[in-house]
Amino acid sequence: MKLPFTRFNKNRDKLFFFTGYQYFYQVLDTGLLRATVPTTGERTGNFSPAELAKEGTITASGAAATPINAKGLALYPGGIIPTSQLDPNMQALMKLYPQPNADPNANGGYNWVDDLHFNQNSIQWMSRMDYSISDNTKLFVRYNMQRETQLFPIGLWSSATIQQMPYPSPIQGKNRSDSLTASLTHVFNPTMTNEFVFGYTFIGFPNVFQDPSKVDRANIGYTYKGLFKNGVAQFPNLAGNSSEAANISTNGGFEVGGKTQGLYANKYMPSASDMIAKIWGTHTLKAGAFWEHIRNAQPANNNTQGQLSFNHYCPGDEFLIPTNLNIKRKLAHLLGFPDLNVFWPIRAGNRSRRLLATILDNEE
Repeated sequence: MKLPFTRFNKNRDKLFFFTGYQYFYQVLDTGLLRATVPTTGERTGNFSPAELAKEGTITASGAAATPINAKGLALYPGGIIPTSQLDPNMQALMKLYPQPNADPNANGGYNWVDDLHFNQNSIQWMSRMDYSISDNTKLFVRYNMQRETQLFPIGLWSSATIQQMPYPSPIQGKNRSDSLTASLTHVFNPTMTNEFVFGYTFIGFPNVFQDPSKVDRANIGYTYKGLFKNGVAQFPNLAGNSSEAANISTNGGFEVGGKTQGLYANKYMPSASDMIAKIWGTHTLKAGAFWEHIRNAQPANNNTQGQLSFNHYCPGDEFLIPTNLNIKRKLAHLLGFPDLNVFWPIRAGNRSRRLLATILDNEE
């Protein structure tokens, strides 16, 4: 490397510099997604035989949708639940399900199918400099950088393809790493050399919502604050047995890092070492020390937004709803009788330190 209009590195033996950049373009897909979602009528309380028939001769439960029995029909003639008995908060959550788009009789009992495509691009950049300070002293410095946006359309770290709906907002893993390495070598005389090495690496895994407004309970129309009123804006998970209506769920804890960091995992790793070598007759003596400090900052990913599980209980379900859990869950959902679970966020992290010293003697 030469500097214009100067005599620096005139002989091209003082400074060497290199930089390289790579861009990766990737298109991935989720694989075939299949799920049972509520029909248009069921979203408004219509569980009539004609509406249930739209779910096909087989559902995700492995059987056809079973009509409401005689005692249930006495309460809800024709299988129609009055609008006045529907919980508007639950109806708001029901709108998160996409409309059916497939014939369940031709898709193994699933009335919704899709295959989502998305990009997962990344860049890498590496630069290196070698500088000859003098004939006896050499410096080497290298910097590495990586950036990647990893998309999770189903849920964070989820690769489920059956009975797990895409989350209303994809989660972006804005992964990054930065690494700096430096080495300083000095030759004192023909028999003694010292090398000092320093390194620092940062790895960050922030996971954030691509569009936070789509998971905000206030924007969705879900006004309940949760059992502990912890102020988390993310709407509660909709979960249940996989043979029932599909789940809409992901991890909690995104509120800890806010809009820029979300649910994060950051690694900080500095290190340093020094080694001196001395030739003494037929002996080569080496003595040195190594130090490193590794820290991981990462909150827990409990369901701080809460979880609504529509599995077993709905007042009167012993006579209102038959054995088909698919229908039981949808009724419990609309009427607003979930099993409620709420978790608190926990900030977690760990660190380790090492200090090593060594003395070696090689004799020839």
